Amino acid sequence: MPRNNLLSIIILLLAAHTISAQEVVTALQYGPQGTAKHAKSPIALSLPFFDDFSNYQGSPSIDRWISYGAWVNTQFALLPPTIGMMTLDAINEQGNLYYTGSSSMPFPADTVLSMPLRLDSLLMPVARRLSPADSLALSFYYLPGGGSGDMWTRTGDSPNKGDSLILEFYDAASNRWDKVWGTDGISVDSLVLRTGTTWQYVYVPITLDKYLTSDFRFRFRNYCSFDNTIEPGLVGNSDQWHIDYVLLDYGRNYRYTFARDVAFVEPAPSMLRRYQAMPASQYRTDEMASSIAITITNRYEETLSTRYQYAEADEWLTPYDGGIDNITPFAPSASYQTAAAHAAPPVSGAFPADGVQRTYHIIHTVTEGVGGDPFPQNDTIHFYQHIENYYAYDDGTAENGYGIYNMSGTVEMAYRIELNQADTLTAVALYFNRTRGDENATMAFQLCVWDDNDGQPGQLIYCDNATRYPRFTAINRYITYRLEKPLPIDGTIYVGLRQTTPGIINLGMDRNNNASEHTFYKVGGEWQQSFIYGALMIRPYLGTLRGPNMGAIADVDSIAAIRLFPNPASNTLHVETTHPAALSLYSIQGQLVAHTVGNTLSVAALADGIYSLSIALADGQHLWRKVIIKH
Repeated sequence: MPRNNLLSIIILLLAAHTISAQEVVTALQYGPQGTAKHAKSPIALSLPFFDDFSNYQGSPSIDRWISYGAWVNTQFALLPPTIGMMTLDAINEQGNLYYTGSSSMPFPADTVLSMPLRLDSLLMPVARRLSPADSLALSFYYLPGGGSGDMWTRTGDSPNKGDSLILEFYDAASNRWDKVWGTDGISVDSLVLRTGTTWQYVYVPITLDKYLTSDFRFRFRNYCSFDNTIEPGLVGNSDQWHIDYVLLDYGRNYRYTFARDVAFVEPAPSMLRRYQAMPASQYRTDEMASSIAITITNRYEETLSTRYQYAEADEWLTPYDGGIDNITPFAPSASYQTAAAHAAPPVSGAFPADGVQRTYHIIHTVTEGVGGDPFPQNDTIHFYQHIENYYAYDDGTAENGYGIYNMSGTVEMAYRIELNQADTLTAVALYFNRTRGDENATMAFQLCVWDDNDGQPGQLIYCDNATRYPRFTAINRYITYRLEKPLPIDGTIYVGLRQTTPGIINLGMDRNNNASEHTFYKVGGEWQQSFIYGALMIRPYLGTLRGPNMGAIADVDSIAAIRLFPNPASNTLHVETTHPAALSLYSIQGQLVAHTVGNTLSVAALADGIYSLSIALADGQHLWRKVIIKH
């Protein structure tokens, strides 16, 4: 996609609207932290070195890597060699974009380097020196970000020409890093046209004596560039590269790309047919899916026999045994397990419909039936099924942000929820992506609820009187907004928000689950159904807010009351709060123009206009308020 594209992501122009009203999917501007702590004097590892990033997420394993910004996940690229991947992007180890200013020129971003490796000698089975004749080699798979296919289904952002991913080896004698491999930015679709495959296999032989030391290291680095856009809030995480199945060993050759490895490829799915989570008060046994989708791969060059099973840890479900079946090699036809007992297993029973809130732990396993699998870490996946007090179409992880590109008027967006009995809506949890400079923190909205009108939102049955604003805590951590009063509900309802400030509010969007058929938006005229693949991170809460997971969810009603006066202000702005505060005032361009520790801020020297005030409370909470200065 061209770098000068306004969004360099996805803008869907809807025929029914003008340029002032479009669905927009944005890149993330804040992400998981990717710094791994490590020992000051790490002990050199022995061969083989292997990581397929399958049994953990977050920072790369401190047993194998030292990372500055890279992070391990299962969401950002489809169908990796085995489940999990390491991603390098434009987000640093603190979870923020590298540059706060604009940079359309490539700049160095993430770096992840291996722990020291003993390439001087082997200790097992017999101690001896290593030499170039031992056929040492490093191999891995890589894939550029941005996805492929229809634009409205893609995840992340493609690296463009000028961006790059490089591999470097450490020359200990010269104390320098040598570039031994690299690739320029490219889209997945262009890569497939060029090579015929998505994930690319790279094999780098180690033939020089200078690398055969007791403290050899290798590292991956990426170079990124930001979008040229007139909307700073749309500048987001860009130019992702995904890496998987890293192996360094001896006795190898280029042709030997196969490992005797049967593994899962994608995360475990929900056992419910519609939701990722739902309230226990609304759960019925017919909410269970009839079957689930499981993706299993055989990385070996021969057909193998495997056994697939799943069970609920506390035996709330009947354990399922899919028996033994053959699985053909993945290569060369990119095939996965097709036997229905393994690829589309039935759901074995149902959770109890007793109204009790529980979290069910489902464990899936696949094992090789005959020869044994030397890579057991990718043979187990887990799913935690929440039957508690909220509805969720999303899996709790944002891969993108969502909003309506609208510079005037009011925007409404809503989710369809179908209740099985009358209940009470108490709150709505929302996850907003922080935008660079936090410019979306001043975008006003109201929580709203509509009844049903023949499959789309109908009459408004609730709307806040007060104005609300996006709030932010940790990455992928929801903020719970309590309704001003509990709302009795029944049948089919639509829960969402009315945005009253122009701009893109940037709701979190899960791109691995699709709730577009239940997602609607309106700009002035009629309701439109979304056709962007994904699930907005909106979670309606029913009944009491107490539950197994509520302690992990911030509640804006717990924040101390704030009184701001005078507003408009001409000389001095006062903030009345029960907590001492630090005040930071920002212009509409996101520039810090005034700061103080305390509750009084001088604004006499500032120009007339609209500003954003950040109020940092002593308990760690942050509030944002709109301030008008008029002399």
